[in-house]
Amino acid sequence: MESIKNLLYGERIEKLSFDQVHEGETLMIETRNSTYRFLIIDAISGQGILTGGSFHSNAISALLIGMSVEDRNGFRLDTTCLKVGQRAIFHLDTEIGIERLITSRVTNLFHVRDGKSQKRIA
Repeated sequence: MESIKNLLYGERIEKLSFDQVHEGETLMIETRNSTYRFLIIDAISGQGILTGGSFHSNAISALLIGMSVEDRNGFRLDTTCLKVGQRAIFHLDTEIGIERLITSRVTNLFHVRDGKSQKRIA
């Protein structure tokens, strides 16, 4: 199964720093429950188009906020990167206003640049 994913998405990464993404690139985020595709529209603000999960193929405007990190003191927000094992946090622009999406734990993460993936591990 992993080799099929590598053919489709490229090489799996463990961590993606947000300062390493650019407009037009795509993040493929797999969780235990869903697969999300996030097309980056504005890398500075984290604005993009999210599909997958409960949205299926419906595209929704979203802002990638960061990840929820659990440590011995509870939960904290990290706005610098996304890592396998943590939960991604998005703000969604919906018909009824801004909603928050917190994914289940990320199990696989792929960064696709110009149709090709780049392995980026900080």
